Amino acid sequence: MIGGRGTVPAREVILLVLRRMFPAWDIHLCRQGIWRAEGSILISASSCDGFVQALGDADPEAFAKVLEDLRLPT
Repeated sequence: MIGGRGTVPAREVILLVLRRMFPAWDIHLCRQGIWRAEGSILISASSCDGFVQALGDADPEAFAKVLEDLRLPT
């Protein structure tokens, strides 16, 4: 279960997903709640939404692959 008592915090799950989505990046969340990624550039954001947007902007090929992987077959 995610986010309940005795379970994995949602932020940990998000970190795991982002690391799979962007394998070329070293992604972590600081104690202060700042999302950071180190790759071809350094990315830092105070919100998860802003962080994902910045990662997508910095690595559009990885982002496009994620979108393709998530597309349902027709």
